Amino acid sequence: MGSSMGAYVATVAAETIKPSGLFLLAPAFYLPGYLRTEFDPPAKYTRVIHGWRDDIVRPNMPGGFAKNIKSA
Repeated sequence: MGSSMGAYVATVAAETIKPSGLFLLAPAFYLPGYLRTEFDPPAKYTRVIHGWRDDIVRPNMPGGFAKNIKSA
């Protein structure tokens, strides 16, 4: 579980830790200066929650990630 940059860290760490689930709140993906732009966490269950009015991490930023989540 992680929020904003914590969601970014949780997602990257999930590739090593291999949890059964991820809960990501307003994940800070695709921001300038972040090293990773490709994510493939092996978690069977992944939920992404994001507010429409977030002006730091815009809702369309994690959208690319959410579109690629494998359904369980």
